[in-house]
Amino acid sequence: SEPEQVMGLLVEAAREVPEILTDPAPLAMFKGFSDKSLDFRLLVWVESIELELRAQNALRVAVLRKLETAGIVMPSAAARGSPPPGERTSAPGGTLTRT
Repeated sequence: SEPEQVMGLLVEAAREVPEILTDPAPLAMFKGFSDKSLDFRLLVWVESIELELRAQNALRVAVLRKLETAGIVMPSAAARGSPPPGERTSAPGGTLTRT
């Protein structure tokens, strides 16, 4: 995928989420790449911390839909090196279990 296309889709998705502020505007950046992925960062702002979780959820859904509609496929969990189902990994503040 062209980085410019992906960055545009990320910003479009952010603009669709009512909880995300328009000023400052959402900012998408192309961070780098590996042999299996292109890595992006999307920065957005919300009015208050109380809106953060709702905005994050809505943004993830909007991003996924934008990418799918554009025919952009995200690497599978296996390709990203995620642990197999049921395997535990340590994480800040606790343990994650894939199910």
